[in-house]
Amino acid sequence: MRFGVILKLDRNSADRISDIQSTLTGGEEDDPFQIYDIIYGVDPHLTFALYDDIEPSIIIDAIESVFQDTAPIPIDFASIALFPGSVLYLAPRVTLELLKFHTAFHRFTGLSANACDVHYLPESWVPHCSLGVPLPVEELSRAMMKVGYGWTPVEGHLVSAEFVSFPPVTSLHLNQFE
Repeated sequence: MRFGVILKLDRNSADRISDIQSTLTGGEEDDPFQIYDIIYGVDPHLTFALYDDIEPSIIIDAIESVFQDTAPIPIDFASIALFPGSVLYLAPRVTLELLKFHTAFHRFTGLSANACDVHYLPESWVPHCSLGVPLPVEELSRAMMKVGYGWTPVEGHLVSAEFVSFPPVTSLHLNQFE
């Protein structure tokens, strides 16, 4: 079992991104990229941290402290990008506010760097909303074209921080921004 801290999007933004994801899958029975089960376990989000093993109270305390009295955080997914390993994602404009929250969260946990997946540490984190994990290499250009055709940025807000375990995705704690 793994654990994650995710920032959830407002309903309108999440629905727009879900629509983009559905252009890749078509549906559970007709999934040309074979990613349906991967992306439909949880609404579109930004992942703040991933852990293989963690004491839940540490993460819950960090979420409560760092996001106390936080208003919804504006986010603008301005582009489509690709990680090595064929992971297609939406890339937000990175703001100082978002980076400060991310760094504060990791500092508050007081955990050693090897406790968290290296891709989510402050020195290496790339904010993103995954569209497909991983896409078959032979289908990558087609997937990029499907998402890119008619592309317009997705603007919205991050509205909560959630601590989850997976698989399957189970909410362990939710902090709604006010």
